Amino acid sequence: MAITDKLKQFGSRPAAKKTFVGVLISLVVFSLVGFFVIPPVLKYVLTKKLAEELHRQVVIRQVKVNPFMLSVTVRGFLVKERNGRDAFVSFGELYLNFQSISVLKRGLILSEVKVNKPYVNVVRNEDGSYNFSDLLEPKPKAPESKPKKEQTKPRFSLNNIQILNGSVDFYDGPKHKAHKLRDVDLKMPFISSLPYYVDIYVKPSFEAKVNGTPVSFKGTSKPFKDSEETHLEINVKDLDIPSYMAYSPYKMAFIIPSGLLDIKTDVSYIQYRDRPPSLTVSGNIAFKKIKIVDLKQNPLVSLPSVEISLGPSELIAKKIHLAKVMVQSPELNISRDRFAKINLLALVPATQQGEKPPDKETTPPSLDADHIQVAAGKIEFSDFRSIPFKTTLEMIDMGIDNLSTAPDKKANARLSLQTESKESIKLESDFSINPLVSEGVLDLGQIQLKKYSPYYSQSILFDVGEGGLDLSAKYNFKKTGNE
Repeated sequence: MAITDKLKQFGSRPAAKKTFVGVLISLVVFSLVGFFVIPPVLKYVLTKKLAEELHRQVVIRQVKVNPFMLSVTVRGFLVKERNGRDAFVSFGELYLNFQSISVLKRGLILSEVKVNKPYVNVVRNEDGSYNFSDLLEPKPKAPESKPKKEQTKPRFSLNNIQILNGSVDFYDGPKHKAHKLRDVDLKMPFISSLPYYVDIYVKPSFEAKVNGTPVSFKGTSKPFKDSEETHLEINVKDLDIPSYMAYSPYKMAFIIPSGLLDIKTDVSYIQYRDRPPSLTVSGNIAFKKIKIVDLKQNPLVSLPSVEISLGPSELIAKKIHLAKVMVQSPELNISRDRFAKINLLALVPATQQGEKPPDKETTPPSLDADHIQVAAGKIEFSDFRSIPFKTTLEMIDMGIDNLSTAPDKKANARLSLQTESKESIKLESDFSINPLVSEGVLDLGQIQLKKYSPYYSQSILFDVGEGGLDLSAKYNFKKTGNE
């Protein structure tokens, strides 16, 4: 029998007709209410309630509801500042896709959350408060008439969270600095307090331009394994270091007028159930065009190029592995004033009062460096402690292989340089840090003895008029006791 014939027989029955008409009417009512009644009601309620809670004007251009897809779309959302003129928070579109299983799970479950063109304006006032500080103030407690019920944790699962083409303006009043984040794209697989999984997850990532500097974190996540692994790729290009020095937790006795930072690293975090977590970092870090001066604009340090290649390093376990460190054409300006104070001490933060001494039982950090190279370095040295003395160390080349803080690990070092007086120093050394032991060969060439008379003239009964010193010697050093 044909299907059309069966449908005719089904339709000819009075009970079937009533059922069909009832279902059809229900669908029509469900559609009308979902598509045309709920959106304006939801728009009105959201606008009113948010304005009351935030004490700010709230505007919503459109609310759309798809009752069959269980989705809600909000467009043209705007929260104004308390002055009623400037924008505080806004977004072009918010899309929420609900799951019907939320009822059975007794919690909020969204299979997708997407926000397009969000904007946030943050202002830090001169007194340290923010333009949203009033929202953080605790509300007055209502008198309790009934015993308090035990509060339960919110039950929710937000999946496939996507924030696209976002912007943030941050003005720091006390520092008189403005920061801008543009083209912000953030994707997170989930934030959940429920064991609920969807079929497909977005890969975790973050991309933005921070004050014009591209920054990106991209990764993969395995949140359902016992280890809860998360991997991130962090990429930062030409980050302007001086822009962020105003936020140093220490009061600095120096200024960084220029400097750029590049980061390209892989970060892996593993949370184990039966042992401490692991945080592993590897990749490359580069500093470029670094200039450091004192508060009187006198030069201290110049680092045109510093490249650091990180081998897999366990940060929580305090194990650092440097595969390679390359320092090109560094310059240091070292001086000692008449009070014997060395200018480079300005780079070291002063000890904070009340700071606790390090715990002796704490595991000390370990360091392994496969290769360290300094090329074409220069040091300007001035000493005004007694008789003024100046010298310049040029063409400084240094290489260190297999440096390690592990016990009895031998490293090899090579050093060569010359001065403005054509003096030369060469060093070949094998040494270890733990214990501190060193042996090698030291070569000195054409050392001008009279040049260094300010340091020995008070200790001898004669004067050196002229002459030079050539020396080639083997040496052996070993630290003993507490010396």
